[in-house]
Amino acid sequence: NGRKILGFYGSLSDWLDYRLIDQVAQHAPDWDLVFIGPNEFAHNPLPQRDNVHYLGPRAHHLLPSYSQHWDASWLPFVDNAQIKACNPLKLLEYLATGTPVISTPFPALMPYKHMLHIVADVEDVCASLSHLLPPPNGSTSYVQQQSWEARADQVEKLVRAL
Repeated sequence: NGRKILGFYGSLSDWLDYRLIDQVAQHAPDWDLVFIGPNEFAHNPLPQRDNVHYLGPRAHHLLPSYSQHWDASWLPFVDNAQIKACNPLKLLEYLATGTPVISTPFPALMPYKHMLHIVADVEDVCASLSHLLPPPNGSTSYVQQQSWEARADQVEKLVRAL
């Protein structure tokens, strides 16, 4: 339909900032906000707006076929103890797509902060959406170095060196 897509995949749970999601939906009506994943609530917690779309859960191996069509990925997390301790795999998966990543701040982002748009509020999100830049060159190769295959190769080299 020619509209830009800001996408998220993962569980709809207590760790998402639904207030921020609603504010972004209101202030960026020309963007479609797409959510994929299981809903951990008895109801749909997403704002009921024309530009907010919940697609439900999808098999993990199918997620890249969705995210490759997004104009940006995002991590709209709340600031709580669980998020401060998390290290979400989806951050690396998002970076591997080569599309811009927008996220609320949390400690696990720090090694990747030069590859992201870190946002504190709706104004930051909207500013990032209007000035989207892809991650810098080398981001996808850095992410590939973090894969399980690359880590297994590193362990194998260490074991052989013993």
